[in-house]
Amino acid sequence: MKLLEKIFTTIYNFIKKETAFSLILTNVILCSIYILTSDPFGFFQRTYLNADPFFPFKKNEIDRIQIGRKGHETILKKTRGSGLYKFGKSKQDPI
Repeated sequence: MKLLEKIFTTIYNFIKKETAFSLILTNVILCSIYILTSDPFGFFQRTYLNADPFFPFKKNEIDRIQIGRKGHETILKKTRGSGLYKFGKSKQDPI
């Protein structure tokens, strides 16, 4: 307890004695915290739009998506020439 009290007393006396330096130091610390948390210069990726793709192909290369268990598949097909998709259930449509 005495050591902790001595440390706080030393810090308090330093702040009282060196007011300008302690204000500048406080501003530097707060500015560092702001830069690390808000990323104003775009150093860190914050959105999925900037992230690397999960699968190694582009979205315009996908023509067909099949989900579900065998016999209970749901198929999402892209019609050629348009960005439209149609849903369907198929048991015989191969992957």
